[in-house]
Amino acid sequence: MTEKPRVECRQEYGVTKVYIDGEHSRCYESKDGYTLYHDAYAPPCPTIEYAARQYEDGVPPTAAVRLRKDFLDLTDDERDRLAAALNEMEASGRYAVYPDTHVAGWFNIHRGPAFLTWHRWYVLTIEDELRAIDGEITIPYWDWTRNGNRDLDAEPWKSFFGGRDNTGGKFDHWGYSRAAGPGAWTLPSLDDIVNEQQAASYAAYRGEEFGSHVNAHPWTGGDMASPSSPADPLFFLHHCNVDRLWAIWQMNHTAVDQYSLDNPAGFLTYPATFVAQGDLMFDGVLGGAVTPGSMLDRSALGYSYAQDQALEDQVVALGFPPIVTA
Repeated sequence: MTEKPRVECRQEYGVTKVYIDGEHSRCYESKDGYTLYHDAYAPPCPTIEYAARQYEDGVPPTAAVRLRKDFLDLTDDERDRLAAALNEMEASGRYAVYPDTHVAGWFNIHRGPAFLTWHRWYVLTIEDELRAIDGEITIPYWDWTRNGNRDLDAEPWKSFFGGRDNTGGKFDHWGYSRAAGPGAWTLPSLDDIVNEQQAASYAAYRGEEFGSHVNAHPWTGGDMASPSSPADPLFFLHHCNVDRLWAIWQMNHTAVDQYSLDNPAGFLTYPATFVAQGDLMFDGVLGGAVTPGSMLDRSALGYSYAQDQALEDQVVALGFPPIVTA
């Protein structure tokens, strides 16, 4: 039986170096992470330590297999780890960069073609930062249509997010605000989502920004109903679901343009959001500007979503052609 290699991470002169069976090993680093394998093109891990653990276990890095799940389907341990990483980011001051960027870029990231691509990059960016703290974390999504996801004072929402009054949760000390109730706003129904999935073009589909996307913001209220909406960590679960639904639309509309600058009649617009596919989008203080084109292939970005059987079934029940969701 072949012995596993003994892998050590040592701090030397302020730099982390990796030793395999006592011998120094090269560590490949890219903008996406690290790998100890002798192939610079192997899928990277978020930290050197995580890459070393993968190597020691004899398992190739699996950064490309990030499964984002419904918040309801997380285990208690997964929720605890997510909360711990978010709190570590908040305590370091790094989390504040996210609402600041969203406020600064308000007129560059809404009401136009780059809305979906920019927010995909934004969610992926904070997910990468969280994974640098804990390499097993992925952002969960908030499926607004699912029973159990439509009451912030129900469990597990209350003990995680603190409910409407921000008490008894993991982030009570953050200082964001929420409305005491939804007012006249309602969350989207499953039928709403099915109908949006029938859009025949990217320009038509991005109307989701003014459809299912909108209501959860004022329904939650407080910071979520303002440009500083990412101050409430629920924002990222909300936009993870927006991204999930766009990913489903993409999977079922491969024959049409995945991005265009077309603007259907009646759509509200901010001109700066009309970013050509190969041009750089707004990046603000987050840095790392990217193009809309680089955000179109979700699978190449290294994450996937759980299957949505309820959505698949409802599409058929309403008389539309079947779709796939994973």
